[in-house]
Amino acid sequence: MNFFQAINSVFSKYFRSSGRAGRSEYWYFALFVFIMGFFFTFMDAEIRNVPWTVFMDSDAIGISGIFLLATLIPSITVCARRLHDIGRSGWWVLIAFAAFIGSWILLIYWMCKAGDKDTNRFGPVPLTSDRKNTITNT
Repeated sequence: MNFFQAINSVFSKYFRSSGRAGRSEYWYFALFVFIMGFFFTFMDAEIRNVPWTVFMDSDAIGISGIFLLATLIPSITVCARRLHDIGRSGWWVLIAFAAFIGSWILLIYWMCKAGDKDTNRFGPVPLTSDRKNTITNT
């Protein structure tokens, strides 16, 4: 799955947390949100004619805030589907809202972990390029 396919896939499953998502789908979407969030923050600062570091500290929502709110639900659902791919319940995504650092480390580890090679209780193997390479090389 390439960058644009991943973004299209996540937005087409906006509210769907059932099923599975491969590593490439999750990480390409995370990269998209990071790049666009940074871009819109920079644009907000330019529009208001302030340094972007000052804008980050302000309470103004701007375009970047609207973008991040618009991508919040798909970010949560793709994370839940990614957890399903490694055989974990999607409810584990709630540890992202915990206040301690260890929860983030655990979640990042799970997001990097290879998914189950066979069908699991959450569905069949997602057809992604990283999964095809893993399956054909074993």
